[in-house]
Amino acid sequence: MTTDAEKKLVLGLSSGKQLSVSHVLLFPEPEIHQVLLLRAKAQEELGGFTTGLGFWGSPGWVIGGAAALGFVESLISNSKTKKGLELLKEAAQKHEQLNGKGSFLAIGSIEGISRPNPATWRATQVAEFQIDLNPMGLIEKGKTIQRYDITRKQIANGVATVTGPIGFVHNEDEFIWVEVDTQPIAVRWSSVESYQLA
Repeated sequence: MTTDAEKKLVLGLSSGKQLSVSHVLLFPEPEIHQVLLLRAKAQEELGGFTTGLGFWGSPGWVIGGAAALGFVESLISNSKTKKGLELLKEAAQKHEQLNGKGSFLAIGSIEGISRPNPATWRATQVAEFQIDLNPMGLIEKGKTIQRYDITRKQIANGVATVTGPIGFVHNEDEFIWVEVDTQPIAVRWSSVESYQLA
């Protein structure tokens, strides 16, 4: 019988290659939530305005996308639209910062790994993490403080530092970082044709 530590995920790629994956890179859920919250607020501020820039989930486009947003921002005068673009830039920066905060987690420790849908994968670890309370509305801030049992001592400049069990999830990128024979490899998820837990 295979223990959780020995579980592997066998991915068959469209190239014909097979990968035996021992670990998957996942990211702190509270920080993913912050990026999603900023994106939602930005969309609300932008209303019907669209930049035509689709850089979410693509690491190469995040930095270029942020620069392009700066250019677009200089061309517009509507303050609500400018605020939306500022929020998009901030979300892009936070998304890029996530790269240094991910952890390679063993296949056996990931809930939902039996389904070939990275959005359902979740693992829990004890870690120290920060939650930016500044962009949150009053109700969302209250729920977050209650959820993580945050005290005033843990908050500095609107950012709470918390240690405790947190969820790690996929970051919505089109690439999944996996570990094969202790080597990190980025796999474009759309190129996976077969999926088996072993």
